[in-house]
Amino acid sequence: MAEVLAILKAIQSGNENAFAELLSQYQPLIQKMAQSFLNVCPELDREDLIQEASLALSNAAKHYRLDETGVTFGLYAKICIKNRLISIV
Repeated sequence: MAEVLAILKAIQSGNENAFAELLSQYQPLIQKMAQSFLNVCPELDREDLIQEASLALSNAAKHYRLDETGVTFGLYAKICIKNRLISIV
């Protein structure tokens, strides 16, 4: 968790390279969520879903409150990604 918080702090400080590291850590979640939407709506484009999920992860990283103790970043990111994909459908 401390590693993720350090990455988030770097992202929020403007370090654009830090997002690549976060994205690599959350790639399995992004892939899984994109696939779950494809299972329901097979006419959707997989790459579009992955791109939108990645954008949602970026926004989540930029807006997550680092002093938040009630919700982990992982849960917050998952909710943000899910909401973004729902809005596309």
